[in-house]
Amino acid sequence: MQPHVVTLEARPANLEGRGAITIRDLVRNCLRMRPDRIVVGECRGGEALDMLQAMNTGHDGSLTTGHANSPRDMLSRLEVMVLMAGWTSQVRQFESKYPLL
Repeated sequence: MQPHVVTLEARPANLEGRGAITIRDLVRNCLRMRPDRIVVGECRGGEALDMLQAMNTGHDGSLTTGHANSPRDMLSRLEVMVLMAGWTSQVRQFESKYPLL
């Protein structure tokens, strides 16, 4: 591990239903650390919104993965994940920011 790298790990709630740390929590908290890069192993839910917002606020080189049948399908999936975060606005604006390669 490099000395300038901070690793954060999500965890489920305990038996009493307390102490859960979600990826959304981690993405938001890591922004307070003023990172040069943010790497999320896989976006599967509402953390996609936080990740997109981080990428859109000057955290160039940030990276995450997602799974879909094609790159175009991933944009639709991304829209669903952002909606899971409770955001009701359209995701189409991100298509211009993150063009398909």
